[in-house]
Amino acid sequence: MDINSDITLMRMRNNTPPGKSIRPPSAKVDETEKYNRDLKKATDGFEELFVHKMLQVMRQTVPQDSIMFGGRGEEIFQDMLDENYSKIITRSGAFGLSQVIYEHNKKVPQSSHRTNQTPSAERVDFRDGPLGEPKD
Repeated sequence: MDINSDITLMRMRNNTPPGKSIRPPSAKVDETEKYNRDLKKATDGFEELFVHKMLQVMRQTVPQDSIMFGGRGEEIFQDMLDENYSKIITRSGAFGLSQVIYEHNKKVPQSSHRTNQTPSAERVDFRDGPLGEPKD
């Protein structure tokens, strides 16, 4: 038997039309979990890069004294130190950018009744007062 006849037999047993997937429903949940794991890794990596770049830019604002400045060796050490600080900040969750991006983009399994969209904020007409009350 070849693979095509195996697939045809499986479709006949499961009454699955040719255009539909023959994967079991648990496969979709596994795909969703894998997507969410990969998304979490990617968002953590993005936050780490973002914090590292922010620390580099912050350090550039500090004036360097020629007496205390250690040259290229200190620059390399400072960059490595900033990289480790960014890893620590990301792992602690103190910055929170990774979690916001993850929550916005994560997939929810189809068996759940939730949607993967975040609820929209209540609209406020800013032509009125700051809390939505009409101006006098």
